[in-house]
Amino acid sequence: MITTKSGHKTYGVDWFFSSLANRPVKGLAFFALSLVGLEQRQSYPLRIEQVKKPVPEAKAAKSSSFSWGLNLFFNKYEFNVDVKPLHEDKCSGLKRIGDVGMIFNYIFFLIGIYLSLKVIDKLVIQEVPLTNDIGNPILLGFYIFLAPFLFLLPLWAPHKIMKSKKKEFIRPLIMHYSERIYRIQRIYRIGEEPPNEYEELEQLDTLIQKLNKDIPVWPFDFKSWKSFLATVVFPSLPVILPFLGFLGKAIFERLKTIN
Repeated sequence: MITTKSGHKTYGVDWFFSSLANRPVKGLAFFALSLVGLEQRQSYPLRIEQVKKPVPEAKAAKSSSFSWGLNLFFNKYEFNVDVKPLHEDKCSGLKRIGDVGMIFNYIFFLIGIYLSLKVIDKLVIQEVPLTNDIGNPILLGFYIFLAPFLFLLPLWAPHKIMKSKKKEFIRPLIMHYSERIYRIQRIYRIGEEPPNEYEELEQLDTLIQKLNKDIPVWPFDFKSWKSFLATVVFPSLPVILPFLGFLGKAIFERLKTIN
């Protein structure tokens, strides 16, 4: 149930789609649970609750607290974290942390979709500028700068220990590879024929490169950046492009004024 309402101070006032008006209208939305008497053609409401749009600030606060806690856990306090570079979850045994982080990423994905629809509604359907309501640029700026930060922060928490464990795991292979190369060089120097080890060295080099590629170090791995593009950048393109256009126009006007 939608009822129109003007102004900005009424709790829960926002843009909702009205089936009667066949367009989004500014007002309040309510979810009503009713019993309907077919013979009397009468509705008897049992429960009514106001529909509230998601509040990005509350979600951001939860994500910030979680990320800050992870950074303290990995980097400040000396906890014995069992990081296994070749763990079957392909996350060095930290998949649970990645799963919790992805929950917040999905939240930002939904917020990005909501803001994108809001931008399209303003610019295309209502044909009014975003600056018509000062809250729009503030909300867009809040999302554009905070969403990437909160995406990367929980992944950055275990970065140091994942990098350290990866180096520790691969170092013996690199040392063995280097020793074999140095031994062949020494044999060449004294004029003797070195043993045919090129195939084995090539296999060892391939293994080292594969481990470097497959063992992740958050947030600088391909999977993390793919998730970032899918959950933060892609759904917010209708938000980012108008914001960048607005920012570029403001900078251009400012430079014109100075000159």
